[in-house]
Amino acid sequence: MRSTVADAMTFSDLLDRYDVQRVDLLQIDVEGFDVEILMKYEHHLLDALQQADAVGLLHGHGYATLVEGKDTVAILRSGTTAGGGAS
Repeated sequence: MRSTVADAMTFSDLLDRYDVQRVDLLQIDVEGFDVEILMKYEHHLLDALQQADAVGLLHGHGYATLVEGKDTVAILRSGTTAGGGAS
């Protein structure tokens, strides 16, 4: 096994560095480590109540969701800013 040292930053720091004010779509494919990168969430590992809570949280912040297999896709609704407010 070989290890590599790489620079890293938080997602918030990345947005700040490039003055990103809005993210409409974020697609991450890190070969099964999406949860660790984004928000420690894999819906197929949650019970039905936890799944409903997670989707409710996304909806409450203005996102539409689609569950396909082990993946949840969240897309910011038109006319909405992240956080649920109108743009």
